[in-house]
Amino acid sequence: MVAHTEEYLYTVFFKPGSDPGNRAPSPNQIPDAIAFTKRYGAFVTADLNTYATIARQWGKPAVVDDFLGMPEVRYLDPDDRISWRGGSYTSRKGGLSARLAFLKLFTKSLSDAGVPLITGTDTPAILGLIPGYSLRQDLHALEEAGLTRYEALSAATRTPGEFIAKAKPGSQMFGTVTVGERADLVLSDANPLDDLSTLEKPSGVMANGRWYSATELQRLLDGVAAKYEAAARLQRPTRRSPRSITHPIRLDQTAAPQAVANR
Repeated sequence: MVAHTEEYLYTVFFKPGSDPGNRAPSPNQIPDAIAFTKRYGAFVTADLNTYATIARQWGKPAVVDDFLGMPEVRYLDPDDRISWRGGSYTSRKGGLSARLAFLKLFTKSLSDAGVPLITGTDTPAILGLIPGYSLRQDLHALEEAGLTRYEALSAATRTPGEFIAKAKPGSQMFGTVTVGERADLVLSDANPLDDLSTLEKPSGVMANGRWYSATELQRLLDGVAAKYEAAARLQRPTRRSPRSITHPIRLDQTAAPQAVANR
């Protein structure tokens, strides 16, 4: 699997070690890249949202405050909020709009050629990406690039299941609503093939066979926000010792209920 599509910029479209700046490749190079990708049967992580988020903050320090002001930040680990302040993309020069436009064209071309695409973002390592929310944004980004809603949804469900089945024989199947597969389902009030935004407010989620209603999902999210806010308070210097350093607390993110909330 190639993760992500932008890696083609650094290894295929431009000679490794060269410095093309922020220049976009020629679209004429796309057919050859698709040909050898298909020849090796590779899957590709089509993560347009991450590159778009990087492009948005490229050379723009003020965007950091915009990202940290998003309502969804309350579900972001305090450690990650601190690391966001040290992001390096905001100090870069130039812009990535040409490359982002190229990656949209390349992703659409990969899809049209039958290359299996998978969603997946670098959240929360990249400034501006919130766990769970970044995946929904990636679905919209794929649609904006020209993929059908069915193709975007398949990249987040069926195709990842096919990749794991191929990479790890004997593992439990998942990704489709099929008897015998792992029961991971999202119940929406409307058809996501008509509007992907219906996924932003699910009426319920089945995670590994356990049902979570919308009310319970909100309770889990509220619990995550409360824990992170408590940890954030511990990280802030006290008035009595403004120069003291409080070591950040890393909250356990492995518990099943919280994992569901972070999706």
